[in-house]
Amino acid sequence: MPNLLERVANILGRTRGAYVQGVKARGDAPLTDPSAWLGGPLWGEGVAGLGARKPRSKAEMVEQFTSWVYICSRANASAVAAVPLGLYVEANTAGQKWRTVKTKAVDKAKFRYLKSKQVVRPWMTKAEDIEEITEHPFLDLMKNVNPFMNGSDLRELTSTFLDLTGEAYWYIIRNNVGVPAELWPIPAQYMTAIPGKTYKEFIVGYKYKRGRVEQTLPIEDVIAFSFPNPMNPYAGFSCVKGVADAIYINAKIDEYIESMFEHKARPGGIFTSDLTISDPALNRAREQLDAKYSGARKAGMNMMLPPGIKFTPDSLSPDEMAYIEGDKVTREEIAIAFGVPISVLVSTDVNRANAEAGDYHHAKNGILPRLRKIEEKLNEKLLPMFDEKLFCAFENPVQEDRTIVLAENTQYVAAGVLTINDVRADLGKEPVDGGDEPLINSMLAPLSQIIEEPEPAPAPIIMPPGKPKPGEEGDEGNLDTGEDGQAGKAAMLDELRKLVEQKIRAKLETHDQP
Repeated sequence: MPNLLERVANILGRTRGAYVQGVKARGDAPLTDPSAWLGGPLWGEGVAGLGARKPRSKAEMVEQFTSWVYICSRANASAVAAVPLGLYVEANTAGQKWRTVKTKAVDKAKFRYLKSKQVVRPWMTKAEDIEEITEHPFLDLMKNVNPFMNGSDLRELTSTFLDLTGEAYWYIIRNNVGVPAELWPIPAQYMTAIPGKTYKEFIVGYKYKRGRVEQTLPIEDVIAFSFPNPMNPYAGFSCVKGVADAIYINAKIDEYIESMFEHKARPGGIFTSDLTISDPALNRAREQLDAKYSGARKAGMNMMLPPGIKFTPDSLSPDEMAYIEGDKVTREEIAIAFGVPISVLVSTDVNRANAEAGDYHHAKNGILPRLRKIEEKLNEKLLPMFDEKLFCAFENPVQEDRTIVLAENTQYVAAGVLTINDVRADLGKEPVDGGDEPLINSMLAPLSQIIEEPEPAPAPIIMPPGKPKPGEEGDEGNLDTGEDGQAGKAAMLDELRKLVEQKIRAKLETHDQP
């Protein structure tokens, strides 16, 4: 009877809540009617608390949204929601379907970043230049996804469901012309894929089931995100499932500490007495002590014991100490599974260098893969409903090390690889006069100009007739080395001078004859 009365009271309470909210709860309502899946408390029963039990189903994984799981998933969700989303199109092709869109030029740094992204490579392969679209119905939809949620809410829920269940789902509601007008996140614990019979129809739809409500959703109305699952290609594999043992141990540690605070609030001990005490009297004394001194609110109270009773406090055993210290190990294991560095979770014993390194690794290994997954689905499923020429991409969440970039730019400008205006363009600044010409260090020269050419070989020495050549028999000495060489050279020059004088004298005598 008490169970029946409790069930009736719960039914009446839910019915009254639905009536107050202006919603008629109907189990056979179509999914487009919010009463089928948003009636009563948001998304149903709420978190009942799994306790120290390993999560197995997706509903139990959602119930693990507490402690370090909550902290890590919130760190990921808030970071995913903070990265801006841009809409792009190849230059001179904007407005084929939406001729009133406004665009702006893309700087070189962003163009290189988009060019390096694998997910937008089909649109960037032949594009010599692209433009960013600043006004478009797609951007309006991603800004206000439905009357009650904005884009940040949708991305936070998407990242959270991926972390908890390994799956996330968006339900598309179209307007009268078939263009998406609203996006609704569907709780992943109520969704399952409907497998097809061939690879061509791998998934034919999705089934939503919550309580008595069961609906089949067409595949074209659902955008599904998932983490890869090697054991089931139709379901995702969550971070919670991957470290279920660590989450279980963490819950047990929390239970131990909670129990110690609730029942002791101080180290335990042993009461001894030399008197003979009956069991009823001993039990009454224990109950009185617990009522007067046990509990977190009574910690630090002075204990007064009856005469003849002694209290010997005990200390934590090595096993209990290791049990409590295990909280750090499980915390690190959970954080690593979620892609969150420890420096992001704790602020003690973390300097600025470690904090910046932690933010870098979190953005690169935790946030960037989630953004890439969302980009792929948007470009594959949603944007073709607007225009197949368009593609979207998130801005780079990984902040470059400005010290390294400054050093590289300085070296490139000094070596003439980049111009001053090239660097200014990467920084988003306007060009300056004379900044398009490379700077060359005047102290530098080509290698061919630095190497000295060898001196030419000396001309052969012409000796007068009858004189021996250097090195031949009769030579007075070596003409190149030593004192004998110097004397020989002087004698040779004297003979040449005499020979030249004789020829000149002979010429003059011939010229003087009549």
